[in-house]
Amino acid sequence: MTQPPASGRGPAGEPARDPGLPGGAGAPGPCRAPGGDGRDPRLAGFGQGGGGDTRPPGAALAAVVGDLSGPQWRCEGAGDDELTGLPGRWEALGAWAEAGKLGVVRELIRRRARPGIGGYLRMHGDLPGQWDGGMAHEVSQALGISIRAAGHLISLAWDLQARLPGTGAALAAGLLSPWKARLVSDEVAVLTGELAARAEKLIGDQVTPLATPGELGKLAALAVCTADPDGAAKRREYAGREKARVAFWRANGGACAMAAYGLSLFNQLCERVQMIPV
Repeated sequence: MTQPPASGRGPAGEPARDPGLPGGAGAPGPCRAPGGDGRDPRLAGFGQGGGGDTRPPGAALAAVVGDLSGPQWRCEGAGDDELTGLPGRWEALGAWAEAGKLGVVRELIRRRARPGIGGYLRMHGDLPGQWDGGMAHEVSQALGISIRAAGHLISLAWDLQARLPGTGAALAAGLLSPWKARLVSDEVAVLTGELAARAEKLIGDQVTPLATPGELGKLAALAVCTADPDGAAKRREYAGREKARVAFWRANGGACAMAAYGLSLFNQLCERVQMIPV
């Protein structure tokens, strides 16, 4: 999971013409005009295997995709093949935008660095290992989210550079969605240092942009066990000692929902919910 090089810019700071996009964002004149049939010629690049369909996200791609989607995103003139290619580029742009947000949060982490015991500031690359506890309140207020959600966002921003830079680069390149990047981070959270890097490499060598969250979750779990088999055995042993428990709550539809934990002790679980083991 590596990030392709960013597209260049022109001498005045405008996006440079992108050879991978028909009539790239900086291209003037007829390249931007519709064809004789009212169809924008740049649409051809977003069919399967076209240059635009595989181009990494950035400001130039955002301008072109926005133009081609048009008012109310009706995608006038697009064929079915191109119409299925454009959502993938919007998805990649969403991942790129999320990576940008996390990057800005990382800069806030640097500015809110807090030394640990003895005044020692432990660094992970250019990121501090600790930051001011009030930072979650700042992010919460800025984004209109809960303090808890802000804390998770800060931790993810830190993790995707300090421990899992390959996953962070894949997010910025549009190869992983924000949800998938968080899934990898959560799965690898039980590992530290070289073990985390080893698991990330195993995941990156096998994952594809088209992998579903379920497939990626299984791959990440397997990579964690492969990178640290002894630790995986200890975690299973610990989980097996946990008491089985059942949680009930009211679902949105009004019916009761149930979740069970510690299923390795299945008989104890059955006693709690008055079920007979099969």
